[in-house]
Amino acid sequence: MLLARYPRVDGQIGTAYGDTDNFARLLPMLDKGYLRLTSMFDGKERLISPRSVPHYPLIITVTDTMSALLGIWDGQVRVFAGGLVLLELVLAAIVVLGWRHLRGHEALDAAEAELAVAAVREHGAQALQVQSMRFNTALNNMLQGLLMFDRDGPAAGGQPPDAHHVRRTGRRAVLGMAYGEMTDRFVEAGQVSAADMQGVRERRAELIVRNERAVTTWELDSGRTFNVTHQPMDGGWLATFEEISDRREAESRMVYLATTIC
Repeated sequence: MLLARYPRVDGQIGTAYGDTDNFARLLPMLDKGYLRLTSMFDGKERLISPRSVPHYPLIITVTDTMSALLGIWDGQVRVFAGGLVLLELVLAAIVVLGWRHLRGHEALDAAEAELAVAAVREHGAQALQVQSMRFNTALNNMLQGLLMFDRDGPAAGGQPPDAHHVRRTGRRAVLGMAYGEMTDRFVEAGQVSAADMQGVRERRAELIVRNERAVTTWELDSGRTFNVTHQPMDGGWLATFEEISDRREAESRMVYLATTIC
């Protein structure tokens, strides 16, 4: 039975949901991790974290919509991809016009056409550089860490989950870096123990072989906790890291206060 919800849903408080499909799927994940469901209240796809209250037959769930979690990154990728497609079309049109011009004029005209093509390409390169800078700015200001790797392992782009590490090594150093080398640097920096990182590598290898999406919780020896999403892509895979240390601490305080008050 629903006892409370924020934001409040009028008419739903006091309603029993024990025989619904969503509740049946939620119970096996209780205190174990996260699951992705379509909400019974607003019909939106949400990422749900169910937790039980010790000593009481109560369940607390914390949710957020998938569009909110991925909206910022998805929008920037679409803008970047659209700019690349437009630039390619412009360059293709200029090359075709230049080729026709070379066939119908003398060498001097051909040289002028080449200069014009070079100027347009320079302009296009500048436009691409500006677009790339905007994309990098958006990426560097993301709250979550994000890494993209190709099929063979080198990083195709992204931002590691630790902002200090980014400032110390530079985000451009991530490009082309192998996954093993990147994880070794985290161990060398003292942010993750070697044993913990070995376990992460083994789990990542299993997910790559199975080629399936997964969401896990990564707890470091330092006490920091991350939500880690592994998403297969065509020709590689994507990993996002969201630090939930404060959230986990808040959950612990809620449990402590509930136990103390009762």
